[in-house]
Amino acid sequence: MLYVLHIYLSEISPTPTEAAPLSDESKTPRAIAKYDFIGETADDLSFSKGEDVILVEQISDDWLCGRIGDHVGIFPAAFVDIVVPL
Repeated sequence: MLYVLHIYLSEISPTPTEAAPLSDESKTPRAIAKYDFIGETADDLSFSKGEDVILVEQISDDWLCGRIGDHVGIFPAAFVDIVVPL
């Protein structure tokens, strides 16, 4: 049974020229920081101008939640240019 499954999977696996990219960052909601933001609480996400911020959630019209690496927090929406909206 495993032999048959192996043959079947090898027949449907994409060839290197057909392989999809490992991740499609063009669809990930994200923004670029327009200004430095120094958080004042543990819930804030601090960043520097030019940093790429992955958007997680819109808290309100004025605040967003985002992630940079392992850090998640909120920040003012006015401090970023949204590249791919939520």
